[in-house]
Order: sequence, then C-alpha cells, then structure tokens
Amino acid sequence: MEYKVTVSIVYYDTDLNVFAETVKSLLNSECISKIYIVNNSGLPLPDYEDGGRIEVIDTERNVGFGAGHNLILRDRYESLADYHIICNPDVYFENDVPAKLADYMAHHPEAGLIVPKVLSANGENQYAAKLLPTPVNLAVRMFSQYLPENVVERYDSKYELRAYESAESLRVANLSGCFMFIRKTSLEKAGYFDERFFILMEDVDFSRRFNKTAGSYYVPSVFIYHHRGRGSYKYFRQRMIHINSAIKYFNKWGWIFDGERRRINGGLIAALERF
Repeated sequence: MEYKVTVSIVYYDTDLNVFAETVKSLLNSECISKIYIVNNSGLPLPDYEDGGRIEVIDTERNVGFGAGHNLILRDRYESLADYHIICNPDVYFENDVPAKLADYMAHHPEAGLIVPKVLSANGENQYAAKLLPTPVNLAVRMFSQYLPENVVERYDSKYELRAYESAESLRVANLSGCFMFIRKTSLEKAGYFDERFFILMEDVDFSRRFNKTAGSYYVPSVFIYHHRGRGSYKYFRQRMIHINSAIKYFNKWGWIFDGERRRINGGLIAALERF
C-alpha cells in the first residue's frame, strides 16, 4: 500500500551537517510528500535537492518548539497528509521508517500517536517510552550529579521502563518528542502543542493528551537514531528553562495529587510484569 506522509521540523541551532543527515533520511523515503521546516534561527538555511518537497517557513523570532510545530499542525492542517511526523532536526534512519510506521498505524486504528525505538549513534537505547513523571523523577534527573549513583539508577530505571525489552508495541502516555508519528484525524481531538511550554515538557503534555483521546504507543520493532544533547541536565540556562517548564506541567496536571498519573503508571507497571 502506498502512503503519503508530511513532516514538520523546527530548526534553531542544530549543526547543519547533522541537519543535512535528517533531511537526507526523510527525502530518501518515497512516502514523504512534503517537509515543512520552521526556521527559528533567523539565518538562511542551505538549499537542498528536494524535488519541490521542502518548504521553509522563516519566523521573525524563536517561537519555540511547540509553537513552531503548531504553525504547521494547526495553521496548515488542511495541507497535512493522513499521517504526519513531528521530527527533530538531529535524527536519522537507515531504512524507510516512515513507511513502516504508516503501515503499523494503518493496521492499528486505535493508535493516534506512535514513536519508534530511539537509539544513540552508538546503538545505546535512549528510552523513548517512560512513565508519566512525578516531581521527584524530574528532580533526580536534573540534579543527578549531586546524588548517589545508586539512587539515580533506581529512579531512572523504573521511570525509563528499562526492564521492557520486548519488540511488541506498548501503550505509553509519555513518549519522546524527537520523532512523533501521528494520525491527522486524531489531532483535533487531542489538541495541538500547548504553547505555554517554550521548550521541554511539551512532548510529555502532548503525548499524554493523545493517549487520553486516541491512544499513544511505543513501537520498538522500528528504530531511528538521535543525536541527543540533554543540555537541560548540563547547562544552567537550559536547566532553568526545564525547571520552568516542569512547574507549568505540574501546575496543569497536578503535583502530588494526580489520580490519572497514578492510574496510568500503575497499569503500565502491572502490564510490564507480564513480559
């Protein structure tokens, strides 16, 4: 079956050689009909031999990740294909991943959002599927260098679902935003990115809402590669942005009393015990 897939990328300051690798991977997929690049950098981007499949939208300022993607998801909704990829400018893949994910979604009508397994360039698992975070989860990750290694390992291992090694798909409410494959018709029910999050935590909020309305799934039988920086855990400014986004997230969903989080995480942990 032939599929049509559109893509949106928000570009800011990624190394252009890395970005070229992302563009090349997407253009090598025959099912990609259009790639929208939202250019937040204020600088001109290189011309790519794209056969008319790339459209660059220059913004007057850095509007952020979610707002940038909303320029496509919301403002150009009618131009989207039946399936759409929210793609980071620092991912790449070797096989026709978009076609594989489209095929999965075509055979799983319950899925509105799916994310493949995400690997580092050296093959290390980046754990794209996680529990919904508690304030303690994020505090441990943000300040891990000040905590005993065994404490960090214990919290992260559970939070990142490291015990899950099956190739079977799994319904998960918290999925990485670096390569989200969505069903167009699910967008209106789930809603677009919450623009209160300039960057960070917007993918947790987004996939959580998708899971409530259409179902969000981790599909580890398909994989991509991601040049992850995790700057929010290394640099003061990024850490402050992450803390600010976390505060907004927990103000929205609940800090200690979040019954939905408790139910979803409890059900997922119970499901993992069957594997």
